[in-house]
Amino acid sequence: MNLYISTDTWVCLSIIVVAFIVCLILVLKFKNSEKLEANRRIIEYFPTLVSTLGVLGTFWGITKGLMAFDTSDLDQSIPGLLDGLKTAFFTSLAGMIGSMFLSAFISKKQDERDGGISDINQAAGEITKSVKAMSDANTETIRSIQQQLTEQEADRKAFYRTVGEVMSKMSDTQKSITSAIDSLVVLQRSQENSLADIKEANISILTSFSNLEEATAQQSASINSVAKYSQEVSEYTHHLGEILDVISGMSGTEDEINEKVGKLEEIIHGEVIEIEDNMAKTNKLLESKFDEFTELLKKSNTEALVEVMKKVTEEFQKQMNSLINKLIQENFDQLNKSVEKLNQWQQENKEIIASLTLQYKEMSDNFEATSTSLTRVKDDTTSLVSEGGKLRQLVDALNQVIIEDEHFIEVTKELHETANLSKSNMESFNESTKALNEWVRKQRNFVDGVQLLIAKLEELNKIRDYGEQFWKGTKDKMEEGVGILTRGSQTLNSQLTSLDRQFYGRLSATLAELDNCITKMVEQVGKRR
Repeated sequence: MNLYISTDTWVCLSIIVVAFIVCLILVLKFKNSEKLEANRRIIEYFPTLVSTLGVLGTFWGITKGLMAFDTSDLDQSIPGLLDGLKTAFFTSLAGMIGSMFLSAFISKKQDERDGGISDINQAAGEITKSVKAMSDANTETIRSIQQQLTEQEADRKAFYRTVGEVMSKMSDTQKSITSAIDSLVVLQRSQENSLADIKEANISILTSFSNLEEATAQQSASINSVAKYSQEVSEYTHHLGEILDVISGMSGTEDEINEKVGKLEEIIHGEVIEIEDNMAKTNKLLESKFDEFTELLKKSNTEALVEVMKKVTEEFQKQMNSLINKLIQENFDQLNKSVEKLNQWQQENKEIIASLTLQYKEMSDNFEATSTSLTRVKDDTTSLVSEGGKLRQLVDALNQVIIEDEHFIEVTKELHETANLSKSNMESFNESTKALNEWVRKQRNFVDGVQLLIAKLEELNKIRDYGEQFWKGTKDKMEEGVGILTRGSQTLNSQLTSLDRQFYGRLSATLAELDNCITKMVEQVGKRR
C-alpha cells in the first residue's frame, strides 16, 4: 500500500480542516451568545461551504493530474495523474465527512435550543400560536362587545327611565299650565266683572253725590228763602198768618230734605258694603286659583306614558337578549352576520333616536312658545296690579272721590295689600317660568346626550369595520406566509437537486475521462509489449 501523499493534497486537506474548525468555533460562539436564530442562514451555509471546498479540491486534483498527464510519455505521466486522483478523492472524502459532521453538530445545537422541532413544525407551531392569539383576541373582542352591549342596555334603561320621567313631568307641567291658564282666564274674567261692578258702583256713587249736591242746593235755596222770609217778617210783621204758613211749609221741606239725606246715606252705605264684598270675593278667588295652580304644579299623572315606555323597553330587552344569545351560541363564521344584524339594529335605533330628538326639539319649541305666552300673561297681570296699573289708578280715583270716608280708606288699603299679594304670586309664577326654562335647557342637554349616543354607535360601527379589516389582513398575511414557506421549500429543493445533478454530472464526466485515460494507457502498454 502506497501511503505517500503529495504536498498539494496536504494543502487542500489543511484548508478543509481549517474551514471546518472555524465553522465549528463560530457555531459554538453563536450557541453561547444565543444568536443561532439570528445567524441561521450563515450557520446553515457552513456544511455547504465545507462540502464545496471538498468538491473544489476534487476538481483541483483532477485538473492537476490531467495537466501532468502526457500521452507521449506514459511512464512519467502516471505518477502525476495518480497524485492528482489522490488529491481529488482525499479532498472529496474530507469535504463530505466534514459536511456531515458539521451538519450533525449544527442540528444537535439547534435541537438543544428548540427541542428538536423542525422548521416546518416550528412554522406550524407559530401559525397555531398566531391562530390561538387571534382566537383569544376574538374572545376578548366578543367579551368587550358583550360588555358594551350590557352598558348600552343599562344606558338604554336609564335613557327610557329618564324619558318616562321627562314625559311625566312634561305632561304634569302641561296640565298644570293649562289649568293655570284656565284659572288665570277665569280670574281675569272675574276681575273684569269686579271692575264692571266697581264701575257701576262708582257711577251710582257719583249719581248719589249729584243728588246730594242737588239736595244741598235745594237746602241752600230753602235757607236763603228762609232768610228772605225773615226779612219779610221783620218788614211785614203784619202778615203773621202768611208767615206761619210759610214756616210750616219750610218745616215740611226740612223734613223732606232730612228724609232724602237719610236715604242717600243708606244708599252710600249699601254700595260701600257691596264694594267691600266684591273686593273680598276677588281676594278669595285670587287665593284659591293660585293655590290650585300651585297644587297642579306638584301633581303628576303619566301612567299611560309609563306603560307605553315599559312595553317598548320590554320589546327592546327581548331583542337584546336574542342578539346576545346569538353572539354566544354562534361560531366565528357567523360572527360577521351577527355584527351586520347589530349594525342594522343600530341604524334603526339611530333613526328612532333621531326621530325622538326631533320630537323633543319640537316639544322644546312649543314649551318656549308657551313660556313666551305665560310671560306675556305675567306682564299683562303685572300691568294690571303694578304700582302704576289700572287697578291702582282706580283705587286712587276712588280715594280722591271719597277721601274723608275712613272705612273706604281701609278697604283701599286691603285692596292694595291684595295687589301686593298678587304681585308676589306673579313673582312666584315668574320663578316657575324660570324653572320651566331651566327644564327646557336640560332637555336641550338631553338632546346633546342623545346625539353623543349616536356618535358612540357610529364608533361601534367603525370598530366592526376594523374587525373585518383585521380578519382580512390576518388572512392575507397567513396566505402570504404559507406562500413564502412554499416558495422557500421549492427553491431549496430545486437548489439541492441542481447541486446534486451538477456534482454527479461532473463526477461522472471525470470518471469517464479517467476511464478513457486508463484504457488508452492499457492499450499503449499492450502495444509496447
